[in-house]
Amino acid sequence: MASGDLLIAGDLHVAEVWEKIKEEIPRKYNFLNPNKQLKKLISKVKKNEYLVLNGDLVDYYYSDYVPKKDRNNWALFYEIINNCKGETFLNLGNHDYRKYAWNFSIYGLEHVNISSSVRRKYGKQIGFHKFRFLGEIKCLWVNLNKFNSLKKFRHKRNYAVVIPGKDLVFLNTGPDAATRWGNYLKLNTLLPMYSDPPMTLGLNPLQLRLLKRTLKLGNRKECIVVIHAPAFFSLKKLEKVKVGWHSYSALKVKHKLNMGSFLFNGWLFLRTLIKSKRNIIVVSSHTHLPKQYILDKKTKTLWETRMSEINKYRNNSRYVKFVTTMAMGGIIEYSRKVGYLKISDEKIEHKVMKNFTHKYLLPLES
Repeated sequence: MASGDLLIAGDLHVAEVWEKIKEEIPRKYNFLNPNKQLKKLISKVKKNEYLVLNGDLVDYYYSDYVPKKDRNNWALFYEIINNCKGETFLNLGNHDYRKYAWNFSIYGLEHVNISSSVRRKYGKQIGFHKFRFLGEIKCLWVNLNKFNSLKKFRHKRNYAVVIPGKDLVFLNTGPDAATRWGNYLKLNTLLPMYSDPPMTLGLNPLQLRLLKRTLKLGNRKECIVVIHAPAFFSLKKLEKVKVGWHSYSALKVKHKLNMGSFLFNGWLFLRTLIKSKRNIIVVSSHTHLPKQYILDKKTKTLWETRMSEINKYRNNSRYVKFVTTMAMGGIIEYSRKVGYLKISDEKIEHKVMKNFTHKYLLPLES
């Protein structure tokens, strides 16, 4: 029996403010509306397909600077995904813990393709432009008990499911690392050589136990591990390198494999994958930049690769395949495309929904 296709999208960044910006910014500007992109993806999902939304589902919890008891960005998010015809699975990202929006005058809006000059011009109409002084720190506040973003969802923060031909395990890499004050010592004082500090907390022993249990299940074709932040990631091209217990930290420094990665238990996560006999694919998001890596379990060798090699080794359990998705609701200078990852029985591929090669202004022909 052929299994339904798996569509995986990360970094959705749904927020009510995008609808406000759409009304305030003239149409000539090439505005990326994350809400619109998610609606487009939802419309593509067929009844026999599976949709995985891998973290940063919303941009922040509340829909405005002033908390609203009856409305937040999660209400809009669920409103959109409830139209999905296929089965939906959710995983949390670091943005999903953030209570308030960052000040757009500080953070900018380049991630939705609005230049700083346009933002200044329409700042008052858009909102989120007033400096709140120490109130800006609230953007990093986390209350795991109060802000249970998945309380309306049937699964918990970490869970495993079985679909035809595949096991799926969802591991939540947590909020921003900076939400724990003690981590500032680790990020800045103790590890000054890290030019790009780890951005999320990472995994805990209970999550690693869930991963081990899932990997010990039957001999199904694939086990797909879904995590928001990757265990390693680098902007620089990674040639073949050895990975080991003692070399993992040194490896991250030497090859700058820490961009966007998580803080705790990265090596234990990799070691769990290496020791398993299962055929494993790890899908992450968070970095907004699509990349692929392969880890040879036998030689403990890691290298960056193309999607063609991922598909070549797809059914070979000796290799762990790592794929990082492009973002659905945000762009960066290194990657101006938005889209999702499609996993079918035939192949794994990145699917581009829109390419923002024309910065800020719409192309003349439009």
